[in-house]
Amino acid sequence: MLFRRQQGLGMFPVAVAFGKSINANDTILLKKEDYPDLVIYVKVSDPCDVVLEAVSGAPRKPDDYSYAKISVNETIMSFSAAGEGAIKLGEVLTASWALYFPFLHLKFTAATTIDFVAFPTSSPPPLIIKSIRTEAEKVLSAQTINASSSEEFLVSGEGYSAVVVTVKASYDASATAGVRVRWLYSPDNTNFDSSADAEDAGNYADLTFSAGATRQRTVLIPLLQKYTKVQIVNQDASKAVVVDAWKALMR
Repeated sequence: MLFRRQQGLGMFPVAVAFGKSINANDTILLKKEDYPDLVIYVKVSDPCDVVLEAVSGAPRKPDDYSYAKISVNETIMSFSAAGEGAIKLGEVLTASWALYFPFLHLKFTAATTIDFVAFPTSSPPPLIIKSIRTEAEKVLSAQTINASSSEEFLVSGEGYSAVVVTVKASYDASATAGVRVRWLYSPDNTNFDSSADAEDAGNYADLTFSAGATRQRTVLIPLLQKYTKVQIVNQDASKAVVVDAWKALMR
């Protein structure tokens, strides 16, 4: 392979080969260096697959053409007959981590003659951010909360950004007020916000109310401190309410 490095991404190829004979399972070395991604053009004279067999960081020794390879074994192009095609490596490669290595080892699965050109691109591979949510944990199960009373549970959110709380309330047929979900913050699990200050800050959500009905609401609570106390408050002054509640942490 002929390698060249020039200023100006996309203006000059980093690898070029024309009319190169390849045996089955031959591997060619593509020196990607620190470019974020590559556009690769391949023309073949026979059916074959082009496989990113492995990646590597550097030769084992200076001027030594042996490499400590990290296996990838992912097909990036497939030809059912003689033909040509072009790909952007970051768009076809599932193992996107491989793009961060400076040396790519490409294998051809059948004997063929190739034209090969690889250009750098300035756009990095897509960043995929995957949120993590724990399985929902039931923290209250058919819990009776007396009139003007509350039940509470603690959320220790170290490493998480929010807690999702789902509350289901079954109201008495003679009830006149509903259920409130309120949260209080603490830096040390001792000093918590007061109920009044929490509500003044808007750190609460009310379930809708209808006497004799069952209502459910899901509330997203940001975890601004290490400890968060979630209170389920029965706002009815004379009737109890039956409550179920679940929590799930989100990162």
